[in-house]
Amino acid sequence: MRQGTGHSAAHLQFLNELYGNCHRARPAALLSPEDVAATAAEQYPSLRARGWALQAVLSDEDIELMASQSGPQPMRFMVIELDRGLPMCVLVTQIGDVQWRWVVPMWELGAMDWLREAIEQDRLLMLVESPMSTTGLTFLAGGGLFGRPKDLMKSATPKAVSAEEAVFGMVLGGMKLMAPHAVIPPASQGQPTHIRVMVAARGVNAVLLMETYQRAMHTLPTGASSAGTEVIHSPLP
Repeated sequence: MRQGTGHSAAHLQFLNELYGNCHRARPAALLSPEDVAATAAEQYPSLRARGWALQAVLSDEDIELMASQSGPQPMRFMVIELDRGLPMCVLVTQIGDVQWRWVVPMWELGAMDWLREAIEQDRLLMLVESPMSTTGLTFLAGGGLFGRPKDLMKSATPKAVSAEEAVFGMVLGGMKLMAPHAVIPPASQGQPTHIRVMVAARGVNAVLLMETYQRAMHTLPTGASSAGTEVIHSPLP
């Protein structure tokens, strides 16, 4: 029986969409309270809040847009499963046609502690920095964002996975959430034109994720097309 040496048209389309969305990835990390305390004085001199935090590296244009918002940013918090027992908490924020998706794979070390603290304090701490500046932007999200806490904790509790499965799942989970219609926009917001996805992992896992997305972004399969791929000129470390 002869076997084809290339991809089928359907497979090419799938890979093209999967790899072609990786330009939306932005460097991100899940910071423990110790991590936050260690970086606050240098990068976030105005920060008074402490505890767990999500950190991301975004362009100056994104940071200026966030800082220009006079009132609360439109937000939506949800749990999306990559597979059974592999939930991801997703905070979606949006200003105009620009949307940011903060993603926390709940099987990552410390993720459940992060969510537990967020529910107890009814707030999320986000730290945003630019590679072109030594200081950053901080903001809090909360005010009933989490709905029913007990149900949320139950739906966000992951199964046990190996170290290899954990990283592989984070990579795939991030790619899943890079699709344009993977999440519901915040209330009163339409579909965005520009999307940034920040998959927040710890330490070396955060580095591996961005390295993988950057390689995928420049490695479209043979026969795939890059037509229609949105290019956002945001500096990446």
